Amino acid sequence: MLRAGPTRIQTENHAPSEDVTERNRTEEALRKSEERWRSVFENSAIGVTLTDLNGRFLATNPPYQKMLGYTEEEFQTLSFLEITHEEYREANWALVKEPGRESRAVSNREAVPP
Repeated sequence: MLRAGPTRIQTENHAPSEDVTERNRTEEALRKSEERWRSVFENSAIGVTLTDLNGRFLATNPPYQKMLGYTEEEFQTLSFLEITHEEYREANWALVKEPGRESRAVSNREAVPP
């Protein structure tokens, strides 16, 4: 006959509740982190963009839109190479494609006007 001691029963009974508590803490931390990022992105005084691994714009903030003269919708049809002055394209693309880099800030001194 198998018999579970009090410790085993207590652990089994509380484990799901502990998992839920930990998941809730993790979700709250993620939510706060996302709020901070969104606030920095939206309220930054400098231009900030988010691109995919192919250089296509996923999001741009208002200062970046104003600086380069494109709307959010126009940016989403472009890649950063399309608005980068041809003199800087090769060097900027090499920075983005550098092995082991999932993200990298690339600054352009000159952009192609709309």
